[in-house]
Amino acid sequence: MIYKKRGLILIFCLFFLILIPFFWNKGLSLVGGDDGKLYYLFPFDQISSYSDKIISDNGAGGLGSYFPIQFAIPFLSIIGFLKKVFFFLDTQNFLLGLNLSLGFLFFYLLAGLFLKEDDWETFFIRIFSGLFYVFSNFSFYTVWKFQFFSVYLVSFFPMALYFFAKSIIKKNYFYLILASLVTFIFSVFLWTMPWLMAMLICSLPFFVYLFTNNPKIFIKFLIFFFFLAFLLNSYWLVYFLHAPLSSDKNSSDILSNTISTEFREDNRQVIRDVSKNNQIIYPLLNLFHKKLASSSQWAIPDVYRNWDIKFLPFNLVFLLMILLGAFYALKKIRLTKIYSATLASWIIALFLFTVHIGSWGAKLFLWFNEKIPGFSMFRNMHDKFGLALSFTYAFLLAISLKIVFSNLKENRIKKIILIVSFLILILSAKPFIFGEYFNKPIWTTKTTFETIHDFNSDFYDLLNYLKSNHEASRYLWLPMNRAGYALIQDSKLDNHYYSGISPLNFLSGTSDFTGLLSFGKFYSQVSKLILDKNYEGLSNFMREMNVKYIIVNNNISQDLQKSYLYKSKFYNAQQNDLFKVILGEKIRDFGSRYSLYKINEQFFNEKLYATDNISNFPENFSQVSYKKIASYKYEIKINNLNGQKKLVFLDPYQKLWELDFRLDNKNFINGSHELVFGYANGWTIDSNYIKQNFSNKYYKENPDGSINLDLVLHFLPEKYFHWGVFVSGATLLFCLSYLVYNLKWRKNKGHINKDDQN
Repeated sequence: MIYKKRGLILIFCLFFLILIPFFWNKGLSLVGGDDGKLYYLFPFDQISSYSDKIISDNGAGGLGSYFPIQFAIPFLSIIGFLKKVFFFLDTQNFLLGLNLSLGFLFFYLLAGLFLKEDDWETFFIRIFSGLFYVFSNFSFYTVWKFQFFSVYLVSFFPMALYFFAKSIIKKNYFYLILASLVTFIFSVFLWTMPWLMAMLICSLPFFVYLFTNNPKIFIKFLIFFFFLAFLLNSYWLVYFLHAPLSSDKNSSDILSNTISTEFREDNRQVIRDVSKNNQIIYPLLNLFHKKLASSSQWAIPDVYRNWDIKFLPFNLVFLLMILLGAFYALKKIRLTKIYSATLASWIIALFLFTVHIGSWGAKLFLWFNEKIPGFSMFRNMHDKFGLALSFTYAFLLAISLKIVFSNLKENRIKKIILIVSFLILILSAKPFIFGEYFNKPIWTTKTTFETIHDFNSDFYDLLNYLKSNHEASRYLWLPMNRAGYALIQDSKLDNHYYSGISPLNFLSGTSDFTGLLSFGKFYSQVSKLILDKNYEGLSNFMREMNVKYIIVNNNISQDLQKSYLYKSKFYNAQQNDLFKVILGEKIRDFGSRYSLYKINEQFFNEKLYATDNISNFPENFSQVSYKKIASYKYEIKINNLNGQKKLVFLDPYQKLWELDFRLDNKNFINGSHELVFGYANGWTIDSNYIKQNFSNKYYKENPDGSINLDLVLHFLPEKYFHWGVFVSGATLLFCLSYLVYNLKWRKNKGHINKDDQN
C-alpha cells in the first residue's frame, strides 16, 4: 500500500508538470527569437529544406558559414512525429511539459542513486529536490524565459547523467548505451553548447567523485561513452570538427570564431559590464541577481519586484539546510564524500554565475577568458550558468536534507521542515506555473506580443511566389532592424508578431537579409551607412552581398518602430529617400503588408559572374550562366572565354569550394582562391592555360580562339555526409539491437529486479 501511494504521488507530479505549459500562452504559439522556434510549427520543412545544408544558404536571415545543421534532425523528427500522430495536441506546450516532467523524473532517479534508503523521508526529499530543480528561479530568467533549445537541457542533462552514473555504479554497458543514445536524440545540444558546457564545468566535482570510487571502470566507461557518442553523431560531427581544421585566415566557421584571440579580446569589456551588477547574496538565497532582474526588460522586472523578492527571507531555510548538512558531514557519516562533491559543484556554479565577488572575481573570470579557448562563450555568465546553478543547488539540497534528517530524531521536526520547504518552493514558483513570465510584450514595446496563431495570409502568398521564383540570389527586407529578425504579423491579432530569425530559407528555399546582425562582421558598416543616409553606398554594398530583390514590409507598427529593434531614428532613416535609390522595378504587392521589387538596375548583380577586375562588377552578366543544383553544388557554363577572367561566387568564402569540369568531374581548380568583397570567393580562369594543360574534350574552341566551358562548383566536405550517415545508422542499429537483446535476456534470467526498476 505504501509503494502504491508513493507511485501515485510520483505520477501526480509528472502529470502536473506536463500540464503547466498549457497555462502559459492561451492557445497561441510562443515563437521567435534567435532560434525562431518554428520547428514546433514546421518540423518537416526544416528537415527537408534546411537541415542538409552545411555551407551555402545555411544561415537563416544571414550569410551563414561552414557549420552543420544536420544535428537537429533526430529531435525535429520527434517533433514531426508528435505533430503528425497527435495532431490534436499543442505540440509546443506538450513538449515543454514533457521536458519539465522528464527533468523532474530523472533528477529524482539520479538522487536515488545516492539516497538509497527506502523510507518516506528519502522519498519526499527526492520529490522536493526534483521540483526545486525544475522550478528554480535561475532557470525562469534564463532558459525558460527565452525557450531556445537550451531549455531541453532541463531534461537532457539529468537523464544523460543518470544513465552514465548508473552504468558506472552497476558496471553495466546497458545504461552506458542509453546515455549515448540520449546524446543522439538530443544532438541539438550544439545549439546549446554554452549552457551544456556550463553544466559540465560545474559538475566536474561530481565526476571526480564517480572516478575516485572506481577509477578503472570510470575511465573505461568514459572512453566507450565518447567513442559511441561520436559514432552516433558522426553524420554531423565530422563537419563540426573538420571546419576549423580546414579553415584559413579568410574562412568563417563558428568554432574558429569562438576560440579566436579577437573574439576573446572583444569580450573583455562585455564581461566587466555584464558582471558589475551581480551580487552573491541573491543566488546564495536561491534568487536571480536583483539589479539585473529588477531593471532589465527581458527579465520581467515587475514579477521580480512584486513577487520573487518577497521570498528572500524565507529562502534562508534552504541555505540553513546546506549549512547544517556541512556541520553534520564533518562527523564523517556515510554521505560525506558526495556532500563534498556537490558542495564544490555548487560553489563553482555560484562563482561563475556571479563573478563580481570582491576584487578577485572578475580578474579570475577574465583570466579564464584569456587562457582558455572558447571560454568567452560565457560572457553573459548569469545566463549561461543559470541552469547549472539550478542543478547544483537542488542536488546539494537533496544531499544536505538527507544528512540533516539522518541526525534528527524527531519525525515531527522533519515533517515541518519538508512542509515549510514545499510551501516556499510552490509559492515562489507561482509566476512560472501560471505563465506570468510569458505572454509579455516584446522587449521595450508596450502592446506588441510575440505569440501567434499562424503567419498572415499575405506572408503565405509571398512564400508561394518565392518558391516558384527559384532564385539563387538573395532578398533584402526593408526596413532592416538592429537585430537580424523578420517581423511577421499574426493571422488574427494585429498586435501579435512573429519576431525572430527569418523563415524564408526553409519555407521557400531562398536566402535573405533581415537586419544588421544578418551581415556579421559588416554590422557596424551597414549601420553607419544607414544612419549617415549614404544610400548609394548602402545600395552598392547590397550589390556586393548579392541582393537582387527587395521585400518592403509595410506592416511595422508604431510600437515596433519605437522599440529596441528600430529605435525610430534607425527606422525613419530607411524610408522614402532610400527607396528612391535602391528600389527598381516593382514586381507585385502581396495584400497591403508586403511589396516585392527588383533592386535598382544600377546595382544589378548575379551570384556567379565573370569580370576583368575582381573589385568591379561587369557591365554585362551574360558570359556566365549557372544552375543551382543544391546548396553545395552549382553547374556553370562560361561562354567566349578569351584570355584571363575572374570568376566570382558571392557566397561565404571557404577554401574547400572546388571547380571541376562537368565532363568526367575532372578537377580544374583545387585549393586556395581569392577573397572578394571581404567575404566571398573568386578564381582566376585563363583560356590559354586551359588549352595548354587540358584535352580539348573538356572545352569547345570558338572560331575567334575563345572557348566555352562547362564547370561544376561544389563544396568538397559534402562527400563526407553519406559516410557519416552510414556510420551513425549502423551504430544506432547496433545500440538498439543490443538493448532489445539485453532486455530479453535479463527478463528470461529474472535479472530485472527492484533496484533496476527504481
